[in-house]
Amino acid sequence: MCILGSFHITVMCVIKHSLTKVILIYINVYILGSVRIAVMCVIKHSLAKVILTYINVYILGSVRIAVMCVIKKFINKSNLNLHQHVHTGERPYCCDVCNKTFNNKSTLNLHQSVHTGERPYCCDVCNKTFRQLQQLKVHLRVHTGERPYCCDACNKTFNNKSNLKLHLRVHSGERPYRCDVCNKTFSYRSSLKIHQRVHTGERPYRCDVCNKTFSQTHKLKVHQRVHTGERPYGCDMCSKTFSNSGNLNVHHRIHTGKRAYR
Repeated sequence: MCILGSFHITVMCVIKHSLTKVILIYINVYILGSVRIAVMCVIKHSLAKVILTYINVYILGSVRIAVMCVIKKFINKSNLNLHQHVHTGERPYCCDVCNKTFNNKSTLNLHQSVHTGERPYCCDVCNKTFRQLQQLKVHLRVHTGERPYCCDACNKTFNNKSNLKLHLRVHSGERPYRCDVCNKTFSYRSSLKIHQRVHTGERPYRCDVCNKTFSQTHKLKVHQRVHTGERPYGCDMCSKTFSNSGNLNVHHRIHTGKRAYR
């Protein structure tokens, strides 16, 4: 039972099972401000499938929210205690180089390779190296073509979960990154970084033929076609070719009769 102000809330978890038993393994009572929160963790064992379910009641602003999380099984109390740092926000492991903190030691160990430059995992196709095994596994999908993450709004697929998460902002309209100069917002941090060069005048990409500089790599790539003569965009009506898609789009109006400005 949790007491929230003058409200009494009783949370009961009922889990059905067959050939197995339900074990109550942990009760954790902690305090957030003046609110007492009871967390009950229940494990359901059903052959090979194990689900750890708990109810977490907390305060968000003035709104009382009950959240049910489904998470993995822990093989011992030590692992459970480490996991709880996710919920408490505790980050007791500190990098002695940059003072960045982490909620578990293994994550700290992975982070430290940023400073040492160690990249022990190597792709046997292209020899690219990685700091983490998981990064190598994701990279291998570039070669295999595997794209296991699918957007349920447009069915577009991705080779890693983080790219799917970023893509979902196309549908949600979320633009969490804001320019502190002009307040323009962006869906991606990288887009904000590129935009800020409008204000700073930074042009870090230089043509090695004529030394002209650019704010974006793709603009440098398009420019280099002036020197190489590459014209990869072809008109499907008259076979005329162009060095960039913008010029091709303008050319198409000759065939369609469409006028850009009215």
